[in-house]
Amino acid sequence: MTLAAIPNALAQLQVNRWEISRPWYEAWAGLVYPLVTLATLGWIIAVGVAIGRKGASPSSGTTPRSVSREAVAATQPRSLLSS
Repeated sequence: MTLAAIPNALAQLQVNRWEISRPWYEAWAGLVYPLVTLATLGWIIAVGVAIGRKGASPSSGTTPRSVSREAVAATQPRSLLSS
């Protein structure tokens, strides 16, 4: 009951719950964050699609090379090699 009563009591002190007084330029500057977020996500998707298309062609030279067992064993800790 106390957890619900404190925010309600604080809300009663405000003139209007939905009105937040700030200068117009600060309010409009808040739009920068969602716009930059969407631009960043679009950029990540575009780069991912471009890399996916580049990697899909067989002549692009991005196919993984074969690795010998000795090369893999050289990178493993000794405890894993004994088992």
